[in-house]
Amino acid sequence: MPRPDQVGPARTHPPVHDVVAAVVRKVPARTAVRTGTDAVTYRELDLWAGQIARRLAAAEVGRGDHVGVLVEPSPAMVAAALGALRAGAAYVPLDPAMPAGDLRAALSGAAVRCVVTRSTAAARPAGLGAVRLPTVAVESHGTLPVPEREGAATPVSAPDGSAYVTVPVPRGAGASGGVVVTHAELSAATLSRRALCPGTPVLLLAEPLTHEVAAAGLWATLTAGGRLILASEEQTREPGALARLVERHRVTQLLCTSGLFDELLGAAVRPGLQQQLRTLDTVTLAAGPPAASLINRHETLLGRAVALVDVTRSTTTPAAGAAVDADTDVDADADADADADARGRFGRPDAVVRRLARPAPRTRAGAGAVPTY
Repeated sequence: MPRPDQVGPARTHPPVHDVVAAVVRKVPARTAVRTGTDAVTYRELDLWAGQIARRLAAAEVGRGDHVGVLVEPSPAMVAAALGALRAGAAYVPLDPAMPAGDLRAALSGAAVRCVVTRSTAAARPAGLGAVRLPTVAVESHGTLPVPEREGAATPVSAPDGSAYVTVPVPRGAGASGGVVVTHAELSAATLSRRALCPGTPVLLLAEPLTHEVAAAGLWATLTAGGRLILASEEQTREPGALARLVERHRVTQLLCTSGLFDELLGAAVRPGLQQQLRTLDTVTLAAGPPAASLINRHETLLGRAVALVDVTRSTTTPAAGAAVDADTDVDADADADADADARGRFGRPDAVVRRLARPAPRTRAGAGAVPTY
């Protein structure tokens, strides 16, 4: 785990989809995203996203538009988000299980221009009055045709342009709470996540992709050439199933809620289950601060060699785009929102490390400086 004094302010970096494209050229055959039933390599993910981007462009979707991604956690969801970015648009992750009223409010509150979804679900957003592209989402990457234009240009993304939009919170007849995250902020979040969790990760994501911390984990994994394991809703309800995922895929990083991690550690007292978690080196907690008993149990069962990152800790939130002076006390106000950490504290990975890291004595390869693309 890097110390704050080992991590400096981030430079301006290219948008995450450009970084992923560079990773594709380096490791095209490496697995990028996996679920229990499906997996795609970086090359397959790239082709899939390119197809979606072309279809979005054909529908006159481009820079400044918001594209709803109404797909369950899967390689298809990641391809759709990547395709929207490559088309120059911002993606809005949507949960297919949302009630109709909440989905309608989210589509309206996020100013969604069109929806990428599976063909079997295409009628749903259309029934809510949303523009739809029923042929955008491909049911299986194995059905991809030969690309029509392999080298089609990707629109240039400005640092202050929209990258993704958090799902608005339905309130009454409308929606509020959605936040536009720029490319600069998403890059900062990605760099901060990689500073906290260095190396080439195998990340088990047991947190909804609609949450900001999950977005940071997703892009940090793919820009590092790592492997993203997406847990199903059923697997997140069964600690033993999560432990088997960790063992089967040799997971190094786990991102989940404090409550789920507490259940996992509670099950780890059973013979053999603790051994299944031996490959972990980092656990990131979200959606509620961990109790002292959870932290103590973590150290007892897994040892301090497994770093614990708590993204629920309150922070001082500077204004978007504001510079943070090196002498600023970022720990001064404990009453503010933690979203600045989820967005990389606007270019200060060292501030994020100081706020969130619970140091572990083991030094891992790659820990120290801000990672470079």
